[in-house]
Amino acid sequence: MSNVDVRPARGSRITNMNRQVIVLVGSRGLAAVLQSISFMLLSRVVDVRTFGAIGVLTALAGFALLVTDLGITATLSRARARADHGMVAGALRLNDVVTVVTAVLFAVIAGLSAAPHLALGLLALSLTLERNTETHLSVFFADGSSVVPAASILGRRLLMLAAFGGLLLVHADGAVAFALAQLVGVVFSQLLQRFTVKSVRGDIRAIGLRAVLAGSWRFWASSVLNQVRILDSAVVGAFASVASAGLYSAAQKLVNPMLLLPASLSQVILPAVAKSGSDAVRITRNVCLLLLSSYVVLLPVCFFASDLLRLLFGSPYAAAGPILIWALIGFPMLALSGPLAAILQGRHDEGFVAANGAAFAAVALAGMVLGAIWEGPVGVAAAMTICYALRTPVLVLRIVRKHGGGEVR
Repeated sequence: MSNVDVRPARGSRITNMNRQVIVLVGSRGLAAVLQSISFMLLSRVVDVRTFGAIGVLTALAGFALLVTDLGITATLSRARARADHGMVAGALRLNDVVTVVTAVLFAVIAGLSAAPHLALGLLALSLTLERNTETHLSVFFADGSSVVPAASILGRRLLMLAAFGGLLLVHADGAVAFALAQLVGVVFSQLLQRFTVKSVRGDIRAIGLRAVLAGSWRFWASSVLNQVRILDSAVVGAFASVASAGLYSAAQKLVNPMLLLPASLSQVILPAVAKSGSDAVRITRNVCLLLLSSYVVLLPVCFFASDLLRLLFGSPYAAAGPILIWALIGFPMLALSGPLAAILQGRHDEGFVAANGAAFAAVALAGMVLGAIWEGPVGVAAAMTICYALRTPVLVLRIVRKHGGGEVR
């Protein structure tokens, strides 16, 4: 890592950020297509119950890995952007240690919890390593790099799909083949990133655990509370049935890949806003226009939701049409929450994001449970759409009122 804190001209920085967004959105988009193909293939080679079990594990592991992330992903991004080398080194070291411990723990718990045991254990291991991979990508994003992240993201999904197809030819168990293929893709990303990252100079000392956690705990609280939505499949499975969770997962598999766009925006926006000379309101306006314009495409798709699910996943999944409709209606508001939170965090307003996330988490959890009891998976999808429609305007108002005074110097 370079130890000179270079501050490029504002125009140059905006151009680089735009280039990063274009490259990352493109790579995330292609990766989302490849991931969707993998899940469609999986739905054809396993039964609805197994597909639902994999969906529930993915939801539970996703939330658990947010908890064990300890806020390191966002901390790394801002620290690297501000050339806080000691924090970067300490955060990377802490994340690697936590990853090793949680990988073993989650794999054992998942493998012993339910059938298919081996597939769930391997999938838990690969999901943990993938989370570590995404955390390390924060360094590349803050450095302004586009090539390595794009190669990592696309290469991971390409290898995963190729390995999945190959394993299906020699292995009868589709769930195990899917989990092994996930692991193959993650190992590729791990090797690529660790061999290409700019290292910290030898005389830079990593700060200790306590100092890292002191800088990351607000990010941690925000990420955990803001992403309570990933428990939706688990709530459906608990209050409806595992088969209902399978239907819910199928609908979400068509929406979740689109969330890679706002995820890419968040990863680029946070370090950009953390630097001097950024205009938070202008960035907010552009992000809102971009994501709200998606209604032009999403609303017409609602009329063909059931047919689309039948075509892509098979006849048993056509019943998930109403779930998909609610998910499509709520997508723009859901998508906006991440980038808006990143803007506030880049402006050292992570305390508000955490408080807002706490209120949202309480309302969302109550809504999901009541929705599941009232109308099963459809009720959960409706509850999440309503919750995000209430939350997102609050974040916009906070940015305009507190951070609308022009550029930060």
